[in-house]
Amino acid sequence: MRERRCEGLAETVEIMTKSSSSTALVTLLSILVPLALSCIEQQDWKADQSIAPPTLRVLRSFPVEQSEDVPLNSPIWLEFDQYLEVSSLEPSPLLLESGSGTSALRWRYHMVDKRLLASPITLQADFRYRLSVDDTKLRSVEGASLRRIPRFDFRTGNATADWGRQEPAPSNDELEAIFDRSCSCHRLDPWPQSWYRIPRLDPKTLFGLPSWQAPEHLLVRPGAAWNSYLMFKALPDYPHKQGSAMPPAWAKVSASSRDLPSRALDADELRRLEAWINAGAASN
Repeated sequence: MRERRCEGLAETVEIMTKSSSSTALVTLLSILVPLALSCIEQQDWKADQSIAPPTLRVLRSFPVEQSEDVPLNSPIWLEFDQYLEVSSLEPSPLLLESGSGTSALRWRYHMVDKRLLASPITLQADFRYRLSVDDTKLRSVEGASLRRIPRFDFRTGNATADWGRQEPAPSNDELEAIFDRSCSCHRLDPWPQSWYRIPRLDPKTLFGLPSWQAPEHLLVRPGAAWNSYLMFKALPDYPHKQGSAMPPAWAKVSASSRDLPSRALDADELRRLEAWINAGAASN
């Protein structure tokens, strides 16, 4: 709306100056000058937006910047504000510098947390390290890049720490329970004849099936949650999907005189879904 006003501003001024008295012109200018300035500001903002590239940012790191006495078996990760383009992670952009040189760390990508995690390594005792990223490689799925190289310095101690036991990969039964709680429209059996047919979510048969919505993507690509369309649809803020996230906000429905539960997956359930896919989505 404001753009149309801006486009007609010059024409309006020309018409009014030819047909108005000096008093009317003063009044007219008092109205048009603020609008003209607003139009100029808008055009400048558009120019800035078209020139400035999108920016990818590191939100958190572990170990935290300037940490001391870091355990020798400490996890190492960076958390970003956007989903990462996995093709930009090869060769590894995650760098660890020490007195003996710089090493590219092997990585694991935790999609739900937007976190790039180094594969476990043993650090040297009483060493100073710097964790950084090769900013020439890393990109988000929307093409954003780092504006500056993030660097996080820390110093190790001489002991290890107990980080707890890693949870086993989710079972199909656990996934069935998650789908029953949040994806009940996709779990009906028998199918209501009056309904539009939608894919059934069954952990035993999901992997390898193309998405109906985006056939170029598999619903579940075992070992690659970051390339599985089911993850795209389950994550509410993932940008590369068609339609709304699932389940949608309007999905509270009734069929066969019974309410069907349908709520968004919480963060822990999303992590379990991601872990199930990355573990191979095998039947168990």
